[in-house]
Formats: sequence, C-alpha cells, structure tokens
Amino acid sequence: MNFNDLPPDFGKHAAGPIGAATALFFLKGTWRTYAGAFLGGWAMARYIAPVVHDVFPRLGPETSGFVVGLTGVIVVKKLFDTWEQFDAGTLLKEWARGKLKLDNKP
Repeated sequence: MNFNDLPPDFGKHAAGPIGAATALFFLKGTWRTYAGAFLGGWAMARYIAPVVHDVFPRLGPETSGFVVGLTGVIVVKKLFDTWEQFDAGTLLKEWARGKLKLDNKP
C-alpha cells in the first residue's frame, strides 16, 4: 500500500488512536481496562482535540490529537482506579435503594 493512496486527512484522524495506543504501554491492568482506557482516550481525542487545536493554533491537528489521546487514556485509567477505590458500585446501589425505598435486605 502506498501512503499517497490514503485520504489527505488520515493523519488528523489517526493521531488520537495512535496516542491512545501509545499510552497503553505504560498501563497495568486487565484487557477490559486496556479496552476501556483505549476507547475513552480515542473518544477524548475525537471530541476534545479540535478544541485544543483552536486554543493552541500553533499545534497541528495531528499533534493535538496525539497528545489528547495520550492523556485521555491516563485520565480514563485514573477514573477506573477511583471507581474501584471508592467502591462506587456499592455506593450507587445503596443510594438507589434509599431513593426507591427498598428493603435493605438482599
């Protein structure tokens, strides 16, 4: 495959996923953590990188996509760790039981 056959904006769209994939080398966890962090970093790069490029116009769209994808994975991984630390699933379940006025016995 010749690189000249790629669409002209391929680099702009591929930079976010490449940045997210690069950040996975620095993470430890299960494959679910990797998949969630990669998808979260990719989504952040897709939607936040244009804003970063508007705020810092000297950064190219490829550079802003790569950087946001890279840091997006780290942010998502930190959210996963915080979710585990506070046992947010149990807290959410107890909150829902209180709001719905359910019996506390399982």
